[in-house]
Amino acid sequence: MSTLTIQLPGFKYPYGKPLLRSIDLQLDLSKLYILQGDNGVGKSSLLEIISGHLPCKGLSLSLDGVQIKPGDSRLYYLPQKATVSLLAVNPAEEMKLWALALKGKLKLHELEAMRDQEPWGNIWERPYSKLSSGQLRLVSQVALPYLTEKFWLLDEPFAGLDAASRTALLSLIKRKKEQGCGALIVSHESGLAGLEDASIIRLEEGRCIL
Repeated sequence: MSTLTIQLPGFKYPYGKPLLRSIDLQLDLSKLYILQGDNGVGKSSLLEIISGHLPCKGLSLSLDGVQIKPGDSRLYYLPQKATVSLLAVNPAEEMKLWALALKGKLKLHELEAMRDQEPWGNIWERPYSKLSSGQLRLVSQVALPYLTEKFWLLDEPFAGLDAASRTALLSLIKRKKEQGCGALIVSHESGLAGLEDASIIRLEEGRCIL
């Protein structure tokens, strides 16, 4: 499987103290990694930089030795704040947009079937302003089953999910890994059920410790 190399000499926000320094990571894209660290150490910022959502001078990304741009199409990023990745006004419209974007992977008859299933029936046409943070996160993750060929960058994907949605996401990540494609997941939790074999990366004092 391919290797993603991430090299970053440093990063800080304007008028702020240095946040990241001397990042040098090599990730096997067939494996799972859990990125942990104290609040405010830069975990979310690192994912934003890799995904291209946060510009950063000096960043070098390469895939098997070939330079790639941040946000390369072989990567898929979901931010911690679910509303950032939502494009429509309610789950029903979000599903229709994804059906178009996925070019046939998600069929319209599947959308109709989802409408009658839990938890979608209760929130299908409800405006996002009426949904809880956990429900918004669930909607933001709706395309994940159709994007398993990509290496995922997930920022606190379990936050706010109910027990059933959490179990479903864990199972999806596990199946994805068994199919040979992994993920880099920011999570404050350890020993996630089914993901015990994931490699832990600690972000401390601006450096990654694998």
